[in-house]
Amino acid sequence: MNVLQLSKYYHPIRGGIETVAAQFSRAHLNLGDKNYVISFGAEYKKYSGEFKENVTQIKQDFFLASTPISFNFHKQFLKYLSENKIDLIYVHLPNPYMHQLLAWMKNKIKIRIIGIYHSDIVNQKYLGPLYMSYFKCTSGFYNKIICSSQNLKNSSSYLRSLNSKVYSLAFPIDGHPDAKIKKQTTGHFLYVGRLVPYKGLEFLIKCFSNIPFNLTIIGDGPIRKNLESMATSNVCFLGEVSEAKKMECFNQLDALILSSINNAEAYGMVLAEALERGMPVLAPNIPTGVTFLARHRQTGLVFDVLNEGQLISSIYEIQENSDLFSMLSKNARAFYEQYLTPQIFLENLNQLINSKNS
Repeated sequence: MNVLQLSKYYHPIRGGIETVAAQFSRAHLNLGDKNYVISFGAEYKKYSGEFKENVTQIKQDFFLASTPISFNFHKQFLKYLSENKIDLIYVHLPNPYMHQLLAWMKNKIKIRIIGIYHSDIVNQKYLGPLYMSYFKCTSGFYNKIICSSQNLKNSSSYLRSLNSKVYSLAFPIDGHPDAKIKKQTTGHFLYVGRLVPYKGLEFLIKCFSNIPFNLTIIGDGPIRKNLESMATSNVCFLGEVSEAKKMECFNQLDALILSSINNAEAYGMVLAEALERGMPVLAPNIPTGVTFLARHRQTGLVFDVLNEGQLISSIYEIQENSDLFSMLSKNARAFYEQYLTPQIFLENLNQLINSKNS
């Protein structure tokens, strides 16, 4: 089978959606399929990916409301499908340009189309609800829609309206055989992710200004300078780092903190990365994939969104209760092995795409 993924961006660009797209490529390679990917970039180019996928990067002509757009790609799309004999299309959502392209051409495309739904559009105050309502009304051409958790399916009014064709499938993360259960704390916590408003970093840094523990922040973004100006000396900004350096932090520091403030945080691949390392997670009570991965007193501790007192209490509890800390570390790794390995994902994906109602 020849499989095509439509994604905003793709490796070597790093991010949660790009990581998920690569895991779909890995799964289909292991199923014996041929992988194709179409994504956006600064210029047109073709290259081969890690999992032998044929990647076509189309030129992004402009960017509107977090949406890359091409002036000319729609003219070539049907020809691309025919030349590469595509049997199955995945489209990573939300992706207004690619969704509209498929909606326009739905009567000409006699191929199964599966949506991979990453999140609602939350942070676009006016365009977001307008587009999501349009999406809900024009999604009939999807044979199925895959989301990352039952929590996300239940919390999204858009997915609930499409209930009969929505399936939950936990997104996986690569495994490492050297993961170790953590038993002793160091007083050092970790944040990994983009430095953007919905990640709640001002709240997180404020919490650490009142406690005697350390916070390392990995990642970059438009609000970095503002965050650095308000941070106390126990907060360290590393910026973008190598994969090796990130793994070193996962291995050595106590727990990962996610501080996001709304449902734009629909899964959190960084949570999955932490669990794979046997690292407990502290996460907000957001009813999406966040609380599928961060399970209170199982894989970590959950606090109410923007509740400074609860987060600080969780930090102290991690430090002072060694039995709880080692239990959470053990459970984190066990959760990964039960739900988040590439092999489990492959088996579940294969069953889903080959079920009779596809």
